[in-house]
Amino acid sequence: MVEMKGTEKQVAWANDIRERVVKLQNWMVENVTDLKVSKKYPESKETVFNKINEVLQNDQAKFWIENFGDVRSTDNLADVFAYLNGLHKVIETENSGERFVMSQLDRKAPRAWAVQN
Repeated sequence: MVEMKGTEKQVAWANDIRERVVKLQNWMVENVTDLKVSKKYPESKETVFNKINEVLQNDQAKFWIENFGDVRSTDNLADVFAYLNGLHKVIETENSGERFVMSQLDRKAPRAWAVQN
């Protein structure tokens, strides 16, 4: 992980947030595997996950606090929704294939969470 930039208080808070977001992202990669892709945009799933990985490299404490501050833990469904909402704030989808992948994440991640818990 890159070193966070901001005030000491912001950095401490943002590092906690980022740790929870990374944990949820890793969970999603392992458990939300049945995503379909558009025939017109077969690379869309890989592109979306590459964009998510780019987000995880952001080093600005303010970014983490503003976009993912509602991710308060990693052990309940509300945090999965907060994580997904944060992704929608920061990831620009460039075509219908990418939007399709993001909409599948919105539907399938909460379902996978409910099945596991």
